[in-house]
Amino acid sequence: ICDYPNYDTRLMLKKIERREDNRNKQDTIKERKVYCQSLLTEGVDYMSNCIFVDESGFNVNMVRGQARARPNEPAIVHIESKKAENISILMAISSRGI
Repeated sequence: ICDYPNYDTRLMLKKIERREDNRNKQDTIKERKVYCQSLLTEGVDYMSNCIFVDESGFNVNMVRGQARARPNEPAIVHIESKKAENISILMAISSRGI
């Protein structure tokens, strides 16, 4: 099966997205609310004293796992080498900007 659209049902083959069953249960939502309220009582104010930090890493030779090719021909992606440098990006943002 390829990711060719099925015109009868308008379905396409897609990568699945996993979500925990407990993610949106009422107990979980209540726990989140209690946690957020506890932050307010401790003086956490997102608009004045919080900085959000995010890090992302990747390899410069990362390629998609699938590609298109003619029938009976392999899908080949040319890269410079098998071993490449890993890159990390670090970002911080607050209500005052980056």
